[in-house]
Amino acid sequence: MRAVATLAFAALLLAAAAFGAEVTSLPGLNGPMPSKMYAGYMTVNATTGRQIYYQFYEAIDSPSTKPVSLWLTGGPGCSGLIAAFTEHGPYQMNFTANGAGIEVNPYSWINQMNMIYIESPVGVGFSNVPNETTYVTGDKQTADDTYAFLQGFYQEFPQFKPNDFWVTGESYGGHYVPEIVNRVLDGNEYANTTGDFKIPLKGWMVGNPWTDPEGEAWGVVQNWWDRAIIGRPDWDGINNYCDYKDITFWIINNASAGAMRTKEQKAAWWNTHLRQAQQELGQFKTHDSKKCFEALYKASDVEFNKVDIEGVYRDMCVPGVKQLQDQINPCAMTQLIEWLNRPDVRSAVHASLTVPEKWMPCNAPPQLTYSTYDTQQPVLYVYERAFRETDLKVLVYSGDNDAIVPYTGTRMWIHKLNRRIVNEHHQWFADTNGVQVGGWATQYDKFTFTTVRGAGHMVPYMKPHRALVMIEKFLANHTL
Repeated sequence: MRAVATLAFAALLLAAAAFGAEVTSLPGLNGPMPSKMYAGYMTVNATTGRQIYYQFYEAIDSPSTKPVSLWLTGGPGCSGLIAAFTEHGPYQMNFTANGAGIEVNPYSWINQMNMIYIESPVGVGFSNVPNETTYVTGDKQTADDTYAFLQGFYQEFPQFKPNDFWVTGESYGGHYVPEIVNRVLDGNEYANTTGDFKIPLKGWMVGNPWTDPEGEAWGVVQNWWDRAIIGRPDWDGINNYCDYKDITFWIINNASAGAMRTKEQKAAWWNTHLRQAQQELGQFKTHDSKKCFEALYKASDVEFNKVDIEGVYRDMCVPGVKQLQDQINPCAMTQLIEWLNRPDVRSAVHASLTVPEKWMPCNAPPQLTYSTYDTQQPVLYVYERAFRETDLKVLVYSGDNDAIVPYTGTRMWIHKLNRRIVNEHHQWFADTNGVQVGGWATQYDKFTFTTVRGAGHMVPYMKPHRALVMIEKFLANHTL
């Protein structure tokens, strides 16, 4: 059956069409670009005209031999350009006399890899279907579109066919990345029949990944309690009145709701998502739904007031209020929105000047509706398949200050994989002198799990140097 589906998919798509070109300058950048950059659209379905917007950055040194990495930001419904300009891309945001600008990021992953950033799923950012304004999608459609994108990428850039290929991502990338890996494994298995290019998959890397919803939900609440963010009544209320299997939809949407500024905005948000979840999953089987959701609402609305759930120890971006820490730029996202909505920037990066009317980092209903059912399913089966059938390398990493998909839940599902430990829990160091602890790692027979000390949900954003050292060690087969 899988072979039939793969053949039908290949026949439908035919060849993905590319509409990208080299980017030779970027508004707001003082100085030369650190490496070659390409950007534009890839049509992933010839029938509907579905197209994915991408940016591709060659590695700084020896791009012809460095690995190629595809990056997907989570959400679901958030743009890969967030990572390109606020995490590990070649550039980072800053303020200039003329407003938002960019500067070279010394800790970019293009020091180690050729990086592809895509806006996925279709309906996010510049990715679109002509003449459509609303989108309904899920994990399978996202994986199929991404696979078609990759086939088109290798047609457009055949010189990178010999290079190792990695799938990387974070957050809901815990679903995106394994599902894409699974799709690539299927495609490679039948490539001789379909005529597809056999993608040279080496492995995957995923940060703070939403992977096994029930365990993640338990891990979130446990993490909040351990950090003394919630009090005993909240802890007791959630544990006594909630069923963790049935509150995962709340957890996956909590970061977005937490960003709302008024009680009315939050109420409208939850009403929309609650209706969608109940339509797809049925009524929730919480022990006492009223008391359960009262406890959940208090935890997010009161206890997390003016606290960033994606990095509990970092300052908020509030206009006119001085930040008390200087390690990171808390307003980078605001600056990115301003910068990417400038007509000269859109023109420079080969993006539409009119679609969307306003670029936003994340899209949600009614513009983009992502399958709630899919978000609640575990994807451990991909790990099990890969461990059983392949020698792919896998890195799972967690910023230890994340409170939305924290390491507590990740360790729960890692335990379910029941893999043999080959290097016990240990420190690794982010400096050559072995002084600065980068995190704590455990190496299993088929993958590595590590924390990144002091990082939040978006590890390279909060700890860019440690993130770069981590992937450098992993790619070089050095023990973390």
